[in-house]
Amino acid sequence: MISHVLDFSRAARPNSTVFRMQITILLLTCGGCLAAFATPAVTEGTAAATLFNALGWTCFGAGIALRFWSICHIAGRKTKVIVDTGPYALTRNPLYVGTFLIVASEAAFLKSAWWAVALAGVVAYYNRIVVPFEERKLSSRLGADFVEYALRVPRWLPRFNRNCLQGVELSDRRAVKHELYCLLSWIVVPLAGLGLCTLRAQPWWPHFVPGF
Repeated sequence: MISHVLDFSRAARPNSTVFRMQITILLLTCGGCLAAFATPAVTEGTAAATLFNALGWTCFGAGIALRFWSICHIAGRKTKVIVDTGPYALTRNPLYVGTFLIVASEAAFLKSAWWAVALAGVVAYYNRIVVPFEERKLSSRLGADFVEYALRVPRWLPRFNRNCLQGVELSDRRAVKHELYCLLSWIVVPLAGLGLCTLRAQPWWPHFVPGF
């Protein structure tokens, strides 16, 4: 049961953080280019477009909130102790989940499934390669405590636990402040998506890819 939950034996080591980012950027760049030059699937200014934008802002806001909540609980304690309060009582990877929500919002802003397909590739890569490798390191460092935590808390999909209601202990205020600045930079996601949709709707914009 433990091996099924953690899947440590099948974890392959990512080459480096830089390599991981290169894979992510490559996949999302491909998805973005396909979406940028695709025939619009939704006409801008319609009710459908408004609904997609609302969905995008909802995912974006949820991702920002989840990342900030996570940092407030994990800052200064990452890889040192088991943190099972706040969002870490719901899922073992709330920072990744928050990031995926932010990136997923771009699919709604772009109104294109091409971006969603690219993101699915990124999520699959993290699920099969990156996260198992990280969990193997945590298991080696923290031992039985992490194994027990992994059995209680799912890797991705949240499961309610009362520990999520515990208050925040800010052990590293500098890390929290740094995260706030990073979160501000995420505003480029909706701005880029909405701006690209405006360009794509222009009659002179080339459409080389089928709408999807």
